[in-house]
Amino acid sequence: NKFPEYTCARYFEDYLMSKGIACSKGAADFRLKNEWTCCGRDTAAVTILGHTESPDLRLIAFSTNHVSNNLFAETLLKTLGKELYGSNTYEVSCQALEKALNRMGLDTRSIHIQDGSGLSRQNYVSADFFCRFLKRMMTSPAYNDFLYGLPYPGGNGSLQFNMKNYPHELRSR
Repeated sequence: NKFPEYTCARYFEDYLMSKGIACSKGAADFRLKNEWTCCGRDTAAVTILGHTESPDLRLIAFSTNHVSNNLFAETLLKTLGKELYGSNTYEVSCQALEKALNRMGLDTRSIHIQDGSGLSRQNYVSADFFCRFLKRMMTSPAYNDFLYGLPYPGGNGSLQFNMKNYPHELRSR
């Protein structure tokens, strides 16, 4: 999904309409917020309905990996770009990912990342890079959180039906 913010806005608009709340202006992408108006007024006239705080990153990664949530994966990539470079474009976010991997001591010449979800046909990660990444993660302070976030065959999530006829001891390895 190349427009996750808009998709979220559309789902929210549908929800509001299902509750009888009219949405005369329709969903909008806040990347255009300088031009966005509400009922003919500027954004200063918008009433904030509430706020929320994000869960811990390890819980977001767990959910992303266990149910293969592409919107979360895209958001994680774009957040990296925003945090490191102040921009959440795909180009900048992919540069930020490459920089983070380089800081881990990984040569990134054998990968090409186009999006966060992994759905682009232009994504490429070599088997060699993947092995080096996993080896590096084993010595990382984030290893336990990383391992916790990975689904396993027969467990909850996207690998639930894999190896279901094997003993739990084997699947949980």
